[in-house]
Amino acid sequence: MNKKTIISLLATVTLTSLAAVHAEETSKQGWIKENGSWYFYQNQKPVTKQWQGDYYLKADGKMAVSEWVQNSFENAWYYLKGDGSYAHDEWVGSYYLKSNGKMAALEWIYDKSYEAWYYLKSDGTYAYDQEVDGYYLESDGKMRESEEDHLRRNLDGEVQFQRQQEEKKALEKAIQWLESEDSISINEEYAKRLNQYGSTDQGKNQENVSALNTISKSLLKQNQKEIGAISNTLLAKYNLRSMPEDMKQSLNLYAASLINSVRKQMNYSPVKVTETMVTIAEQIAKEYINDGRFIADGKGHDAHAINKVVEQYGILTSTDNSKSNGSQYYENAISTDFQNQDYFTIRAELREAILLFLFNGIEYDHAQSVAGVNFGKSYSADYFGVGLGASGHFIQIEDSYLEKEGTLPFSKAEISQKVRTDYEQKVIQRLKEHLATLK
Repeated sequence: MNKKTIISLLATVTLTSLAAVHAEETSKQGWIKENGSWYFYQNQKPVTKQWQGDYYLKADGKMAVSEWVQNSFENAWYYLKGDGSYAHDEWVGSYYLKSNGKMAALEWIYDKSYEAWYYLKSDGTYAYDQEVDGYYLESDGKMRESEEDHLRRNLDGEVQFQRQQEEKKALEKAIQWLESEDSISINEEYAKRLNQYGSTDQGKNQENVSALNTISKSLLKQNQKEIGAISNTLLAKYNLRSMPEDMKQSLNLYAASLINSVRKQMNYSPVKVTETMVTIAEQIAKEYINDGRFIADGKGHDAHAINKVVEQYGILTSTDNSKSNGSQYYENAISTDFQNQDYFTIRAELREAILLFLFNGIEYDHAQSVAGVNFGKSYSADYFGVGLGASGHFIQIEDSYLEKEGTLPFSKAEISQKVRTDYEQKVIQRLKEHLATLK
């Protein structure tokens, strides 16, 4: 083998290696362990300086473990344990982490395991050998109690116990709801009349609408579900821009599952959730905010926002003249504010939104769209996403409206339901951990 051949082979090997490295880099998404540390990637870039569920990503992208971190937006300190989850309802050295993970400071806390009150100073350490608010703290930090104080605390403990029992029952129902396969039920009469409403002129006559109103009232009551409740501090809250991608996709998939449970009973094809549709719905929600618009402002749909987003993907837009009247093809919207809410709350509000679309007893344009009647038109596929902004933006785009190739690609690949179940399992685990702390 001559020298020239060796150089050629080396060049081929190098290019192949570089291509492999490049392919590996561009495929990074979600949690990835590198050099012994965990990172969370979005759009092939590590997330930094923010929470990802119960875990914190530092400035270098590494998941914080066995260390303190400060959330500057809250003036709050957290301690991340060896597995990366935040400590709560426990001591770390002289510091106490509350049920929401925040370090206690300038406040009293009651520790059940020690059956004693402690006062945490401004630096987070517990006070001792001194008097605070008229109470003396012993050398171990425990508050000294008189017999009267002891009896009063026992009485307060009984009240607290009853509250805990109520919280426990509500939390158990919440977990049961998250673990069950949720759906929305209709009946044959509703399906028949909604079909008539959405596909024929006579279906909009007073007789049919009155019948739909009566049936809808019954179905709304039938589909109301006691889903329980959770503490306001149990789960992290997110807005439109800070919500983790897997949480966003999980909520989209949940909303689609409810819609598809109705479409199955209507004998219509299901909606499909894709990454592109999740992005489109999110962008529309952001454009509404940029335009200073929300659904309850009385101005109808923000056709400017909707058309601006879909046009980038080569999707059919309404005419310029009709845009000023709020004319658009893709959105069912609701005035619910989804900003700064936790997963459980958003999930519950998505369910309520879909029930209102179907059974509001006022109009049925939204109902027939959600249920797949589609004004009597057929389609080969219906893609779905929901934007969780200052309003709820339920976006459906049919195959026939994908006119041409846009400046941005439109992916038709569905997101796996595993994304939803994986995220819900993390939420359920967090709730079960808290449930275990209740007597």
